[in-house]
Amino acid sequence: KAEGTELWASDFSDASLWTIGTTGQGTFEIGTYPAQLTQYMGAYNLAGASVTNGVGFFNGVQYLIPSPGTAAPQNTWMQTEAIDFSGNAHAEISFNQRYRKFNTDSTYVEFSGDGGTNWTTIRVNKNVGTSGLQEKVTMVFPVGNATAGVFRFRWQNTSSATSTGSGYGWAID
Repeated sequence: KAEGTELWASDFSDASLWTIGTTGQGTFEIGTYPAQLTQYMGAYNLAGASVTNGVGFFNGVQYLIPSPGTAAPQNTWMQTEAIDFSGNAHAEISFNQRYRKFNTDSTYVEFSGDGGTNWTTIRVNKNVGTSGLQEKVTMVFPVGNATAGVFRFRWQNTSSATSTGSGYGWAID
């Protein structure tokens, strides 16, 4: 495919394009940006975002309040369907995000060229403070002409501390 050709896109209006999984507390959701995240992270109002169609999000606030909360270790993800990257050594992924860190949460964008067995992981938002951010992110991944490539967004919190575990949240559009 020619450089610059869009191979796959989602505005989160069709949740069936995504697979959601978890091995801990909570899970990614696809739907309306929650009022609770607006209260703790701010409104999702990034130019070019299509939040009226829905967003993919993890709401960690619900595990922090009331204090002390009920936070436990979290590992959840949402991933694309298989994408054919034949003829492409690299692929660019772009997304809008709203994120606010709280202690032990980490966010990742990952790529698998073998349908989800092995993952190339890039940690995003590593240096974001607790004031949060809203921005468009563009990343380039080596996809090695994979015929069944999968991208996923993953949220992880390793703490079980009820007052400091979890995080505020992460919303992607």
